[in-house]
Amino acid sequence: MPSWRLASPAVAWLLAALVVVLLAGYTVLAAATRELTFASNFWTGVLIIVAITPIGLLVAARQPG
Repeated sequence: MPSWRLASPAVAWLLAALVVVLLAGYTVLAAATRELTFASNFWTGVLIIVAITPIGLLVAARQPG
């Protein structure tokens, strides 16, 4: 039976790619519902996600344990 670990660099990259896809979907839905205004919380959420994802990816890829 092959050894498979959940906490591997490949899984970290896969989850980061999933975050990018979900963020793109979030943007499309926000545009469809006209929520892309500066008064909405859309830009705050995007900024937080864009700031945290690369940090989490680096930590998870370099220290999978």
